Amino acid sequence: MPTISNNLPNLIAATVISVCGIVSTAEAGAAEQTFQFAFKYDRADPAERVYADLKSEARQRCWDHNRNKRARMTCEQGVISKVVDQIKDPELSLIHNGKSKIR
Repeated sequence: MPTISNNLPNLIAATVISVCGIVSTAEAGAAEQTFQFAFKYDRADPAERVYADLKSEARQRCWDHNRNKRARMTCEQGVISKVVDQIKDPELSLIHNGKSKIR
């Protein structure tokens, strides 16, 4: 089972990103909101587990910030994409792009 490979010396890695999402409001229209998203993962874990954990945490955080379902989904997909890009692991990217059997 592939694991996340990274040249950093620490076993536990973290990535923090600022996310700009759409938060629905009671009024007609929407407001942009930026929030920090921190994701910690163990590099020894299989890529499949890292991706599942990332997906779960992104879903929870985006759903906390958005009442509108479409905005929540857009936020979740954006957070996951940004974190996968920052981690720069080929197996994680394959899972994210649907080219791995695990998703």
